[in-house]
Amino acid sequence: MKQEKNKTRDVITLGIFAHANAGKTTLTENLLYNTGAIDHIGKVDDGDTVTDSLEVEKRRGISVKASLISFDIDNNKTIQLIDTPGHVDFSSEVERSMAVLDCAVIVISAADGLEAQTYSLWKNLSKKDIPIIFFVNKMDRMGADYCNIIKQLRKEFSPNIASIIDVNKSKKGSITFSNPDDDDLLGCLSNIDDDILKEYVFSIDNKTKINKEWLDKKIYNLIQKQYFYPVIGGATLKNVGSKNLLDILSKYIFPYKREIDNSFCGFIYSVKVDGRIKHSYIKILTGEINIRDNINVGEGEFQQIKSIRKYSKGQLVSVKNAQSGDIVILTGLNVPCGSFVGEKGNSKLREQAFVKPLLNMNVNSIDDKSDNKLMDALKVLNEEDPYLNLRYNKRTKNILVTLMGEVQAQILETMLKERFGVEAVISNPVVICKEKPYKVSVGLASYTTVSAVSFKISPLEKGMGIVYKSETPTGTLHKKYQSQIKKLVKRYLKQGIYGWEVVDAEVILVDGKFDSMGSETHHFNIATPIALFRALKNSNVKVLEPICSFYLKVNKEHVSKVSQYLYDKGASCIVQNAANKKTNIKGEGRLSELLNLPVDLNKMTSGYGECFFEISKYRKAISYKENEYIGPDPRNETTFIIKDMDSSLRPLDAKFKKKIKGSSSKYMIAKRKKRIQAEKKLEKKMKKEDPPSP
Repeated sequence: MKQEKNKTRDVITLGIFAHANAGKTTLTENLLYNTGAIDHIGKVDDGDTVTDSLEVEKRRGISVKASLISFDIDNNKTIQLIDTPGHVDFSSEVERSMAVLDCAVIVISAADGLEAQTYSLWKNLSKKDIPIIFFVNKMDRMGADYCNIIKQLRKEFSPNIASIIDVNKSKKGSITFSNPDDDDLLGCLSNIDDDILKEYVFSIDNKTKINKEWLDKKIYNLIQKQYFYPVIGGATLKNVGSKNLLDILSKYIFPYKREIDNSFCGFIYSVKVDGRIKHSYIKILTGEINIRDNINVGEGEFQQIKSIRKYSKGQLVSVKNAQSGDIVILTGLNVPCGSFVGEKGNSKLREQAFVKPLLNMNVNSIDDKSDNKLMDALKVLNEEDPYLNLRYNKRTKNILVTLMGEVQAQILETMLKERFGVEAVISNPVVICKEKPYKVSVGLASYTTVSAVSFKISPLEKGMGIVYKSETPTGTLHKKYQSQIKKLVKRYLKQGIYGWEVVDAEVILVDGKFDSMGSETHHFNIATPIALFRALKNSNVKVLEPICSFYLKVNKEHVSKVSQYLYDKGASCIVQNAANKKTNIKGEGRLSELLNLPVDLNKMTSGYGECFFEISKYRKAISYKENEYIGPDPRNETTFIIKDMDSSLRPLDAKFKKKIKGSSSKYMIAKRKKRIQAEKKLEKKMKKEDPPSP
């Protein structure tokens, strides 16, 4: 492998996004070819593109994993390009890639117009404050209408969208480019920027042209601040239009602001495992790193960097160091995908939440003798994507994973077979629900006469997650045990009374007891989950089910059939007219009822319907299945203590329950009174919140 002296260049991390089959991978090939990174343009159908390297990607013609490549666009600017999956089932991979971008290109098929997933891409990218360029592809196709696409973009997304290079198509299908009409581009920009408005009006009155260099600087700033979104077009199969995209990237996109003087911080957006070696794909947010540096990976643990590699001019090279803004591939780290490493800093990235899978599914090997091999393979895949959430139930012998949908399940089966030689079947999808307490409650447990804990659980408003607090002084309960208890609470709340994750609750350690001579870690391993679940059982826990919002695009002749289907599934919907002789249907319904919507829509429309749906909220479940409980189960105290913890029942609550009292200090009494008053108000509010659907 090449060894390169690391030069400081301006870098831009670019993501290319699209609905499936819009042409984003081919656009990537065009960019690489036109910058000299590759010597020929690969084709998706031929399976020889640079970024679709997996066998399943080549055969299916879709991207499954985010791929990294780089190329130079001028003397001192490098593009780090991430080609992302287009299918909705790989949303978590897409969102982690979005988290490290400086700019995004959304590819739209001119032949198909705005497709279902384009709406989600726009929403997620704009929410993350990422500058966006629209590339209208397949302009050589019959019926392609560049102006109509721009009208759709303005109507559906933002009025601050305009063509920056016009596309002209002859009757024979050839494509040429021209400067945009002043009334369109300058009219759009004038609505955004007062300085441009003054110059535009002045130029009309005096019949003069606006200074192009001045205008380019204005456009540069407006794009960077996400006030303006430029549109260009082309035909990637003919390598037409991609050079215009390179010019726009060079002229209008701001490179990453390097912060080398700050301490090191990085985000691992992807992980790939090759044999026993884990390759961590990391965007350096601040500072710099060198080979053999020991970096903080969390909770006081440091790990040493064994190697640093990066892409340079399309080639993977080894480097001795890297700086903020660079995306590099590290070895030596054993850290999950989606983790931060280094110092915390104030990165906006830390506040972002990533989409999580919707379904629990069983994985079974076709040959029982291959069970161990199957688990080893799934462990590798779980390292690459921790949202797979691999679990093994010792009681039922079931292997469980979490997935986004049927396509991801099919891809996972294929990868197990081709990459690991294991044939498996993934089946029995169950919609993932959540649990939430709706009442303030207390749970107390002691194990032996010297070790005890007491919790208070209170409901919180939607979206607040789990908040843990301790009101117990370390003199009452040693700091060592309090730290242990906090970890146990977080672990056991992953599976509540009905086996689902508990959300939107405050857990307070209100009291406890230990003895420096008699207390042991094992005592609190038993007392903590028992006290926690005693509180949960009295907190009026309700199961919340996911509600999905959907966007469908169907031919007019299929509207009646699709609408009736949605009505039968209990979904609400609105039918809207749309361009290209198609009808939009938007609405929402219970995910459990709409799980097969993509497959059923395909049948109802003979393959001509488009579907995109995402979770919009959670509400009290009308019906649900209890989740398969994994690991020690404190819901049944006898089984938990004797079988799971291999201990005796005798020390549980023995002669100790009455001895635990709250602090008698005036300060603690006043604090408890305030908390009780606040809890009563909260209970009244929670009773009104989120009534079940009829």
